[in-house]
Amino acid sequence: MFTILRALHTMGQHEPNYIALIQLAVLAYELLRARHACIVEILAQVPGCSVEDVKRFDDHVLQVIHGKENGANGQKGSGGGKIVGDRTLKNMFKKLIGQLIGKDVAQMFKVYNFYNKSLFIHFNISN
Repeated sequence: MFTILRALHTMGQHEPNYIALIQLAVLAYELLRARHACIVEILAQVPGCSVEDVKRFDDHVLQVIHGKENGANGQKGSGGGKIVGDRTLKNMFKKLIGQLIGKDVAQMFKVYNFYNKSLFIHFNISN
């Protein structure tokens, strides 16, 4: 999981990489969360990621995991809760790691200059 997050940081500015890595990260989180509860701590260490958001994301992932287990056993969802879709999980994950996504080097050092037009005084020099 750490390697996927690092790849998002270094190569996340390119759209094809971003899409593939987000999908891979959500899948890896779903698969690893079932057996390793400490993966929540890794995601909580991401800069700009609040503990409440991680907890909410983790609850949704656990709903998906339990929904898949119940569906595999032939049982309908007994909890009555709504199972979250993949798109919702991806959007939640994007919000969690928004500050981690790398930027292009040209965009990192881009300086925006805003000039007030009233500051420029035009002088007419006539002979």
